[in-house]
Amino acid sequence: MKQAMDMTKDMYNQAILDPIVASGVNRPTMSEVVKEIESIMEMAGLNPNAESASTSATYEEESKGLNHPYSNESMFAYSGGYLPPKLEPK
Repeated sequence: MKQAMDMTKDMYNQAILDPIVASGVNRPTMSEVVKEIESIMEMAGLNPNAESASTSATYEEESKGLNHPYSNESMFAYSGGYLPPKLEPK
């Protein structure tokens, strides 16, 4: 991803890319990263304080009508029997 970006543009601040740095000591704090993302959003004309739909709510709305592979409760029903109280060798 870092190679695909046009690094000559001012909107790519190094604080956004620094979490890629291997050493944790050299990484920016999460609040620094969030502030930088908010400033990029403002430059792009977006409101960083706007409410957005939660990921799970969006997923649920988009997946209506699709069957989840594990939605059928009967698939997990116990299918075994009881063992006899004493096992006898044949």
